[in-house]
Amino acid sequence: MSKTDHFRADHKDMVGIVVEISKLLNEAGLVANPAPVTGLLGKLVGKLKIHLVTEDRSLYPQLLKSSDPKVKATAEKFQAEMGGIKTVVEAFATKWMDPREIKAHPAAFIKETKGLFDALAKRIEKEDNELYALADKAA
Repeated sequence: MSKTDHFRADHKDMVGIVVEISKLLNEAGLVANPAPVTGLLGKLVGKLKIHLVTEDRSLYPQLLKSSDPKVKATAEKFQAEMGGIKTVVEAFATKWMDPREIKAHPAAFIKETKGLFDALAKRIEKEDNELYALADKAA
């Protein structure tokens, strides 16, 4: 068992929620009943926030103490990038957690949701293949 297995499991859980939400991204369904999407969004945002806090408290401090300059530089880069993603996710959640907003603007919601999901997918792939791989080797 590697030290990043729980982070990878979080990613798998978040991707599963993204898949569930993606199935509901149609204007007619959102106008008729946006509640299932807001429930899943709340679940996704909650899981993401816990994941980020856990990374900030356990993963990054260890990597930033590394004597290997590549490990330290990669951790610094990923941590700096995550601040921007966290801000985007929080702004998205603030805007779209109200079912009335989704119901009133389903096309905008779908467009922004797909953009957010694309950004999360890229980040997850980079973390799994670059950051976590490096962290597991540094263990």
